[in-house]
Amino acid sequence: MSISIKNNGIQRRSKSDAGATEATTTLTTPNTASSQASGAVGLHGAMDAGAVEVPEGVVLTEPSASEVISTWSKNWEEALPARGQSEMSALIDDAVASTRALQRKANVEPGTSLCPVHRGFQAKGTYATTQAKFKVAANLPEALRVGPFAPGAEYRSIVRFSNASSTVQSDELADQRGIGFRLVGDNGQIQDITLTSGSGENHARDAAEFVASIHAAQHLTKGGITGKAGAIASLATEIGPFDALKMVRASGEAKDQGLSLTANTFYSRAPFKLGDYAVKMRLAPVGVENPGLVGQGGSDALTQDFVERRQQGPVRFALQVQGFKDQEHTSMTDHRSEWQSPWITVGQLVFPRQPRASEAAARSVSSEVSSALAFTPFNQWDGENGEVLKPLGELNALRRDVYRESARESGRAGPATRGCPFLHG
Repeated sequence: MSISIKNNGIQRRSKSDAGATEATTTLTTPNTASSQASGAVGLHGAMDAGAVEVPEGVVLTEPSASEVISTWSKNWEEALPARGQSEMSALIDDAVASTRALQRKANVEPGTSLCPVHRGFQAKGTYATTQAKFKVAANLPEALRVGPFAPGAEYRSIVRFSNASSTVQSDELADQRGIGFRLVGDNGQIQDITLTSGSGENHARDAAEFVASIHAAQHLTKGGITGKAGAIASLATEIGPFDALKMVRASGEAKDQGLSLTANTFYSRAPFKLGDYAVKMRLAPVGVENPGLVGQGGSDALTQDFVERRQQGPVRFALQVQGFKDQEHTSMTDHRSEWQSPWITVGQLVFPRQPRASEAAARSVSSEVSSALAFTPFNQWDGENGEVLKPLGELNALRRDVYRESARESGRAGPATRGCPFLHG
């Protein structure tokens, strides 16, 4: 016996259904371990779902947010692989040097010297604003009330959407998308959150595979079949053909084409510490009826679509977290493994309605802001009990130095931005 639940605005895409509005997940009852894995638990104890078709005689009991948190474990470990400090240092040095080379190879402005250099990844900004808002849920569970996440709190938010490619290309091409957004407190506190589209499955399992993906990206700058063949050969040599195919598949399925940013779902690629728990995050669209691009299309189709949708009304996303349960269902070391744990909504990122009269100004501001902004998850809110959303694991450990060096290379390391453009925004 099964129950079919449609999760509005929350999509799990492969290349074959990239334009789908909703994903349908089949939940079996009463004793299926995966029955809560895909749904988002609302703050009033209900799944954020659409129509629920319940067979006659079956009673569906949905857990409250507090009940879900009770299944999370505080006994998590950061569990860095036993590489040794020298091996990890070598990986970091390799990642820094390879990212610098990639930036110079792929993103130097035509007809100029090596300066200025664009971002290593997420090279093209598709939409940006300094005037979004983040609203914390009024009835946030006690366990999640950490740092800026105080019930009912509201913050100004600075946001940048981008295409994941290391080269500036048309929005009409298939690509993974990214978002970086910052919560700005009244006392100068900030919290950056960086996410990418696709699913909870990362392309790289660990730091070594992450570095291998940077090496492969250098081949892609050649373009065409030659570039793709070189990238695949590079991956196969470094991590083996089987894992190379896994990475290529995951990277391909993370891409979308013709999908509005307002209908996309963005995920963290590694765990973070929130209070006593290790969590992963996602940003899921709220109330999007038409996932396709609106407007005339073209190289800036995503920008045009976002501007036009804000003219019609506010654009909203729900920030959600899922917690560590055990190593089997929520691995702290295998970042390619998608966590099997329900989602709980923490708050909403809101882009207020922007009247048509300000369309030209909106486009201009978006372009200017996008060029200047940079984000890093190491810009953290200082909480009473230490750092909030502290990055965990070796993938995040690798990113720290790479972010810093990439920011220096692209000239965005100043106090105004306090961040790095590598990978996430």
